[in-house]
Amino acid sequence: MQNKLSFFNPIIIFLIIFQSGGTRIFPFQGFSIAIIIFALILISNSFKIRLTGNFFAITVSAIIILLIYNIHDSSLNIRLFSYNLINIINAILFINNNFNSKIEIQIYSSLNIFFLQSIVSYFVIVAFPFLLLNYSLFSSYGADSNFLGVMFSNLKPNGLFNFPRSQGVFWEPGVLQFFLNFFLFLSIKNNKNKIKSLLIAFSIIITYSTAGYVLLLINILYFILKRGNYFYLILTSVLGYFFIVLLIINFENKIYGDESDSTLGRNMDALIAIKLISMKPLLGHGFLDYQDINASYDFYLIKREFFSKQKLLIDANLNQRFGLTNDLLNLFVIFGIPVALYFLYKLYHQNILELLKLDRVILFILILLGVYSEPILMTPFFYILFLSSYKFT
Repeated sequence: MQNKLSFFNPIIIFLIIFQSGGTRIFPFQGFSIAIIIFALILISNSFKIRLTGNFFAITVSAIIILLIYNIHDSSLNIRLFSYNLINIINAILFINNNFNSKIEIQIYSSLNIFFLQSIVSYFVIVAFPFLLLNYSLFSSYGADSNFLGVMFSNLKPNGLFNFPRSQGVFWEPGVLQFFLNFFLFLSIKNNKNKIKSLLIAFSIIITYSTAGYVLLLINILYFILKRGNYFYLILTSVLGYFFIVLLIINFENKIYGDESDSTLGRNMDALIAIKLISMKPLLGHGFLDYQDINASYDFYLIKREFFSKQKLLIDANLNQRFGLTNDLLNLFVIFGIPVALYFLYKLYHQNILELLKLDRVILFILILLGVYSEPILMTPFFYILFLSSYKFT
């Protein structure tokens, strides 16, 4: 049984990470991958489920909570409920199967694949830009895509210093940087090869993500605290100074340069999320249909107020749509303040990774800052971290 788990777990973890942040290639991709993960989990455990009282209690509680937060105006949002349900069930079954297994090595191995793909694809396209052209094989949400496009040309144009922004197989550079910073954290924690850690840091730099640079600085601080060596202290201090300068330049570009529209949209999303939290601070709004929010007159007034204060009140800005760019605030929007705080408390106490107190604090800071800028908290990867804090035995 353990051999089957060790064979299937890396595949399952890889798919869970890709499902949580991978670029969308075809319609219903998330649901399709969730079904594949469900099948692999059952196969890995020979179609047996270890039934315990805690397993039933956790499963039933999760289903009830999902039902409560997916019901609006006495109607159930079937699409959102079904998708979240299968992801929660997958996370519960996965943790239940691996209740006495340490899967940190398998998480590291899966993240290593994403790291290698991102850095290789970046240099392939920089060296051979013609690979971006004339290889259309299928249409992905209205845009021509292909295998080469997904594996070797998933880059954002107009990065800092006019270099392309690496995003790997994820839907944007900000998602890639989070998983790379998570990977770097594991490398530092487990004292992996220093040269490889520098390569991971470089792969974060070429995402040109402001949030990525902040998380990288936290990882550098973690490295200094973890090692406590004067040589490493001097080296990482010099590197840290370089990253601070790079962060300032990148931040200025996000405010005044080519990326200013993105920053403006994120600020608007944060303001609207705070407004929504203030409306229902205790119980939350549940899993919202954001098409309804974008169509509402109240939302139009909030946008008008926001852009008036920014002295940017033009029709183009008023047409901007509210999105899920800040999943930390979105957690409070959905569940309300008490339940959201409980969710974060359990996330802090996850048991997937073997962590000392310093490790746990640093990882939690990385997660909070990471999901503050990217909509990845309410995804299967984090469901597993959250549910691992429960005892299934």
